[in-house]
Amino acid sequence: KQYSVCRTFNVEETIRFIEKFKTEISVVILPINEKIIFENIDKIIRSCRSYNLPIITIHSSLDNIEMALEMGALDYIQRPYIAKTLKNRIENVIFISKITQHEKERRINDTIIEMKRRAEEDSLTGLLNRAEFESRIQEFFYKNKSPEGIFIILDIDNFKKINDTYGHPIGDIILKEIGQILRDNLGEYLVGRLGGDEFVILIENVQIINIVIQKLELTCNQIAKIKIEEHPDIVVTCSCGLAVAPKDGETVAELYKAADSALY
Repeated sequence: KQYSVCRTFNVEETIRFIEKFKTEISVVILPINEKIIFENIDKIIRSCRSYNLPIITIHSSLDNIEMALEMGALDYIQRPYIAKTLKNRIENVIFISKITQHEKERRINDTIIEMKRRAEEDSLTGLLNRAEFESRIQEFFYKNKSPEGIFIILDIDNFKKINDTYGHPIGDIILKEIGQILRDNLGEYLVGRLGGDEFVILIENVQIINIVIQKLELTCNQIAKIKIEEHPDIVVTCSCGLAVAPKDGETVAELYKAADSALY
């Protein structure tokens, strides 16, 4: 690959050039000698780093190489040098810079995804938290003028008594196991935890109500099999309330009220 070489003659001109052509610059080559003030070198290097531009420094001696690398240069070459060697160094630095930038972008994307996941999920069970579940169900009603769906509330029977008798850490273990059971059996639908021992599910298809009921029965049976090793006397059961839109309601509040009434 051939490169066009542009030369600048002072710090201000160099920085202006970098700012203007930052998207077109492949590498910045910075000669270092005893006449150059390191404060000026630092200004140029900081400008390059702000735009993720790789830097190669050129030295007449081994002096100041370590300092240049510590300031942010990616590589260096010593005079006198062979043009082919400089070309190889340039290609290597560009390659390394692209890999570094790609890795940086990947880490940023991973961080964004993780932050989004944490914002959406209930930290204890890994299900949707209350805010995210309510946001998605509101979106469901917004997108569908005549929404058809199944809304389910699942409550743990006497959960307050379990917490009061055995402590919240045991209650948390039970909630985590229930979260896993719900993900395994109903994870293809919207499943969330509103708080405490109250879980909610939204299925955007009323045609599969018989399948859903079978899955709920399986879920309740599996919840009843939860065992706490240090407290084998604990019995965990649940109750479910089911409401169907639009028959039982056409708003979140109406469906919640209908499903809550069906619990008892």
